[in-house]
Amino acid sequence: TSSSDIFYQAGQNGTGITLTIGNNVTTIPAYLFYGPGAADAPKLTSVNFGSGLKSIGNYAFRYCTGLTSLEFPSTLTSIGSYAFQYCTGLTKVYIPSSVTTITAGSYSAAPFYGCSTSLKIYCEAASKPSGWGSYWNYGTSSATFTTTWSYSREDFEAL
Repeated sequence: TSSSDIFYQAGQNGTGITLTIGNNVTTIPAYLFYGPGAADAPKLTSVNFGSGLKSIGNYAFRYCTGLTSLEFPSTLTSIGSYAFQYCTGLTKVYIPSSVTTITAGSYSAAPFYGCSTSLKIYCEAASKPSGWGSYWNYGTSSATFTTTWSYSREDFEAL
């Protein structure tokens, strides 16, 4: 069984799943909640990331269309390519300044590629860190998501 098979279609017959990642989890491996299409991905509606999380692997949440908001912990340092692609329900994401790497070597590898055009990204950093790929905030081949810099966690939680 591959990691992408573990949660295959989980929650699809109900109202969805609220996922809590424990504080001792440091890595969400590549493909863990991946679905090769929206009908196959687990029906996650919310993810509470633990305070020990450091990295999110490639394709980790691809096609988790029920997610609406993501607030990453201040321990997170890297987000992999394709990590949240086609999570079409996302409307807001908070990225803390601890994130020094976002892998995105092309627009189609961007972690939020294919998400809703209404997605807004709020970043604690004052500007794009050098370790973030050139295409990190691409939603399509020619459009980027609205990004707000120097945004506090408190302001994000008040949205």
